[in-house]
Amino acid sequence: MHVISLAGITAAITLLVSSALHAQASDSNALRTRVIRLGNGVNTAAHEYAPAVTADGRTLYFVSNRKGGMGGHDFWVAHKKDRLDTMFESPVNLGPPVNTSENEGAACIAADGQTIYFTACNRPDGEGDCDIYQARLDGDTWTDIHDVRALNSPHWESQPSISADGRTIYFASNRQSSRSGDEDADIYVSTLDSNGNWTVPKNLGAVINTTRAENSPFISSSGDLLYFASQGHGGLGGFDLFVSRRNADGSWGTPENLGVPYNSDRDERFITVPASGDMIYFASDRASSEKTPRLDLYMGLMVPRGASVLVQGEAYDATSLAQLRAYLAFIDSASGTVLYATETNRLNGEFTFVCNQGSVSGVILYAAAPGYAPVTRSISLPATGRYTQERVDLAMTKVSHRRGAEPSGLVVTPVTAVSTITVERPAVPASPEGRTLTITNRLGRIVRSERWNGRQITLDVAAFADGIYLARVGTMATVFAVQHRK
Repeated sequence: MHVISLAGITAAITLLVSSALHAQASDSNALRTRVIRLGNGVNTAAHEYAPAVTADGRTLYFVSNRKGGMGGHDFWVAHKKDRLDTMFESPVNLGPPVNTSENEGAACIAADGQTIYFTACNRPDGEGDCDIYQARLDGDTWTDIHDVRALNSPHWESQPSISADGRTIYFASNRQSSRSGDEDADIYVSTLDSNGNWTVPKNLGAVINTTRAENSPFISSSGDLLYFASQGHGGLGGFDLFVSRRNADGSWGTPENLGVPYNSDRDERFITVPASGDMIYFASDRASSEKTPRLDLYMGLMVPRGASVLVQGEAYDATSLAQLRAYLAFIDSASGTVLYATETNRLNGEFTFVCNQGSVSGVILYAAAPGYAPVTRSISLPATGRYTQERVDLAMTKVSHRRGAEPSGLVVTPVTAVSTITVERPAVPASPEGRTLTITNRLGRIVRSERWNGRQITLDVAAFADGIYLARVGTMATVFAVQHRK
């Protein structure tokens, strides 16, 4: 149960009202907002740092070396009912297998809330002293934990930040190409190619990286704002928080210091922002003595620099109302481009999708679950210029197994394990565009194209990588997953 104390209510009112705190600073005419130090067990006498907030702003992951962990620095997670609440429920240690007796460091949560990229140090399968790892949430358990080899080196890699579409990752490293040398770090970027492999990481260059340390990158949900910490761009203290806006040509603009009250004469690092863009979490040692600095977590309001759309919902059985694991593909309704592919949470059927407002005017959501008729939803995304939330729940109906029953849409069915699939469509008049079956991976690459004049076709998918795919015949489409037995 979500409980907020009287003190918490007072703090919430103080934050919201006095951040009408939108008071103008007389010396710079800059908008100022009050920042508060998080309480209710989030901060302790130990270090708390590296916050990572989910897209909806209601779940906060962070790192701490507090008592009660597994040893060293561990991941903890805390929840709250509303993104504007200032009080969190008591944090819980993430436990194994993500946490170990060694140190775990900064993490980021993908927009769907079900993939985590994190830092782990001194693990037997690592390449350097600290590496970037990935894990997937299966129900309520983190699984498939592995070193992301393409991003790591014999040096230090840490502090990953993944874009909302899951195709670009930013991180800090002191590898040989670092402009600040191996004593400090620079910010690097890598993108997924059409086969789902990470490209060779690139240094972001002199606009972002200086000859001093830059780290703690965070890419906004809109994808056009890069927040980070720097010692080399000037500022109020040691590390200050900065933001750079992406230019029309894809390059990054001159970094802007976030200023007071986010920065102080001490160190500020590890920034994270929900999809709303109006909240900020970061770590600072401002509340501790200079002789024994201690990082704490802070929260505040800020003026949004962009506008995103957050789409959430759940898939469930239309009769029993039981939540379902379903496979989802979000398609740009204008271009037909695959924007994102994911699956709902196995236990609660929930899903999340985030996109930059104005980048698309509408989305077609295709959903499928084994044994259920496919579902299609059209979602209009008007450009309002402000953060918006859409709720899209998916009531799914079980497929009839009566002999001769007509499929309600394009249906993909595994035949033997998942080495072959059967694709079936309703009886519809033949048309030129309906004579080709195309199968696209989650990154939009066509991996199979077949001539097809009938109502059913069986395909060998043994060579397909595990993942989510979109099948299209004419104006009909559906989504399916390939998961080879291991």
